[in-house]
Amino acid sequence: MIEKSRINLFNQQTKFEDDYLTRTYSKITNRSDLALTELVANAWDSGASKVEITIPELKRFEDIYIKIEDDGSGMTKEEFNARWMTLAYNRLRHQGEYADMPPERAEIRRRAYGRNGVGRHSMLCFSNRYSVETWKNDLASRFELEQSGGQTALRIINEKIFKKVGHGTIISARLDRNYPEINKIKQILSARFMFDPQFQLFINGERIELDQHTGLIIEKDIKVIDGITVKITALSSKSTARKSQQHGVAFWVNKRLVGEPSWNLNKKNLADGRTTIARQFTIIVQTDDMLSDITEDWTSFKNNSRVDAVFNTVEQFTNELFREVNKDKNEDLKKTIVRKYADDFASIDLSFRRKLLELVDQAVDESPELSRNYLDMTIGKLLEINKSSSKKMLLEKIFSLTDQDADKLNRILEDWNVSDIECVLDEIDRRIATVQAIEKFSKIKGIDELHVLHPLVLEAKWIFGAEFDSAFYVSNSWLSTILKKHLKKPEKVENLTNPRKRADIVLFDDGSMIGYATDEYNSAINLVETKKLLIIELKCGDSEIGTKEVQQAEEYVNELYFANAFNSKIQINSFVVGYHVSDRMSQSKVLKDIDDSSFGYIRATTYYQLVSTAEARLLGLKKQLIERYEKIEPNDLLKRALSSDTAQLAIDFAEKI
Repeated sequence: MIEKSRINLFNQQTKFEDDYLTRTYSKITNRSDLALTELVANAWDSGASKVEITIPELKRFEDIYIKIEDDGSGMTKEEFNARWMTLAYNRLRHQGEYADMPPERAEIRRRAYGRNGVGRHSMLCFSNRYSVETWKNDLASRFELEQSGGQTALRIINEKIFKKVGHGTIISARLDRNYPEINKIKQILSARFMFDPQFQLFINGERIELDQHTGLIIEKDIKVIDGITVKITALSSKSTARKSQQHGVAFWVNKRLVGEPSWNLNKKNLADGRTTIARQFTIIVQTDDMLSDITEDWTSFKNNSRVDAVFNTVEQFTNELFREVNKDKNEDLKKTIVRKYADDFASIDLSFRRKLLELVDQAVDESPELSRNYLDMTIGKLLEINKSSSKKMLLEKIFSLTDQDADKLNRILEDWNVSDIECVLDEIDRRIATVQAIEKFSKIKGIDELHVLHPLVLEAKWIFGAEFDSAFYVSNSWLSTILKKHLKKPEKVENLTNPRKRADIVLFDDGSMIGYATDEYNSAINLVETKKLLIIELKCGDSEIGTKEVQQAEEYVNELYFANAFNSKIQINSFVVGYHVSDRMSQSKVLKDIDDSSFGYIRATTYYQLVSTAEARLLGLKKQLIERYEKIEPNDLLKRALSSDTAQLAIDFAEKI
């Protein structure tokens, strides 16, 4: 019976179809250009300086084999089994973000392409069976692999170990399908990997040099400033790369790559790496005049006026290139939009029409990848806005933005939609308004703490710690009942206008108290328990918090804790807030159980300390926006900070002063 159970358990294990890999990674197993790109990228990740691809001529009735050989670090047998034979191998986790460089090139830092272990399956583009010969530390391993089904998607059908000097890898397969067009592959691969002069690529024994590349668009020698001349070359691969990392602007100084190809030059973003045009072009900038402008590790340029001048030159070159490449498409796009909205353009005032047409020209010229649908929608919305007075005011503000402010707004809108922005700004505005109101009203002598300061502090419980800025902390009548019952203090409610709406407040002769609790599910007893309690005690009038007040707060906390009021061990944090704190006592005290474990703390603080803490938690935004909030009337601050009913009550009591 035991043996039978084991057999049944085995039969229930997950299995693979025999074409699982080719179907799962269909992009690279059906397109020879993508497959070879991935295999060359693997060689790059292994620290290779030279890759040789052999693609024999297609002959009838004869087996031919495709081969990719590199001089990278290679792998030991153990490394091959751990990396190659693990599906979805996480290279970043196990090997880091940089390539494994051989000992003789150890000083070179090269960011790796590989992330998720997909590229090594590329050989299945050409055959269901292939071989990997890899050697390292003068010992080689040769594996014959086959796509399979059942318990494994890829299996080793033959293995051989032998001595071989040096390091490297050879991957080969019989060309059963997807025969690569040699001229097309030369163009595509060279454009994607020629950005590094120390990485040589050979196809059928021929090294593709920069000046003989078939995808070369333009070459230009430019004198930037006295002492710096650059040669800029633009290459196009015609078909787009799967990874944006294979394109961008590559700088060669003294025939060595500086950093990595990128469309970002400091704060200049020349192109969105996700777009078609960005994944098609490579810009190579060559110079021998900037050795003194490179950081010691060759990962970037220094920040100086010489580098800025070169970057500006490259930006201008790239913009002109993209405009020229998209010239015909952009002109057709502009004409289509203008024709579609001809009647609307005729009905709007002349100045707005001129601005709108200028916007169309600018948008199309400066954004080569701008889609017709997006521009169509944008112009339609702007025309719609023009018909509404309030929306028209917004449009006028947009048109009056400075270039710098427009860039900032554009960057924000790239990552955020308007609803997100509104939600975040409303929350920030409410918090700053709350803090500003606490600062203003806490300085007014004779202010009604209960109806003015109390609701403000109630809204700002996040000031007392990030852990309290959570929906899990709630106040309710049940908690209020516990506080009343266990603290056994006489209530004073005659000054409370509407006590039913303020069940979270417990009023004592010497002040008011707010209680917040958080609940957690206890899986051991299948019940919810109260785990943490935040108590904020506000002192009335122009009082000073001294030893007596702190001791009183300690009595409250001890009473709640040791009375087991919450039927569970609970952490209680208490803040006593007033206008002044005596300098003859400690402002903080940790409370401990008989086993010396901490169950809470007491802290005396002032309204001024609350405001200062809030400013820090708001990352200094209040200080940066101080002019905006100083101009707001006190009553308006209360309306921004509090709900309508509570705000009106606070305004009524504030106006009595």
